[in-house]
Amino acid sequence: MPFSLRLASSCDHEAAPTLAALSLQVWLDTYAAAGIRSALAKYALEEFTEQRFQACLADPGIRLLLAECDGHLLGYARLDLAATCPVAGVEGVELATLYVQRHAAGQGIGSALLAQAEQQARSLTGIGRMWLTVYAGNERARTFYARQGWRDIGSTDFVIDGECHPNRVLAWP
Repeated sequence: MPFSLRLASSCDHEAAPTLAALSLQVWLDTYAAAGIRSALAKYALEEFTEQRFQACLADPGIRLLLAECDGHLLGYARLDLAATCPVAGVEGVELATLYVQRHAAGQGIGSALLAQAEQQARSLTGIGRMWLTVYAGNERARTFYARQGWRDIGSTDFVIDGECHPNRVLAWP
């Protein structure tokens, strides 16, 4: 499937609703595999809104990289320049999100988004160091990042409605 990558801008009025819908789809597909509970539904419906993505598009500390085919969003990466790594002493840009629709997985979209994110981090910081958190139970994502040269440097918890979910902290290079 041919796709193109581009950096979203604050003028991308069509991007916010598509980013919200894709995020909701991918997040629920990944994290609600056993079904949808109230806490998961509340989190997803509050987090993945058009308004939140409009705020991201307007925020100079966030970069959104879009992967599209014929005007359809297939995936995206979100970089957060101001986030603080939960592992002490680690600096760099957070790769806050890397989502690709399941039907588009395995076609190089995730790798291309990641390479573009790494290039953005280098151009923004001069050193290109990045970090991310990934759900410890998401073997597919953890394997993907390991193949791309990311290394596991620690742990943190993602809390939803008072319930802790273990996450791994990865760093590149």
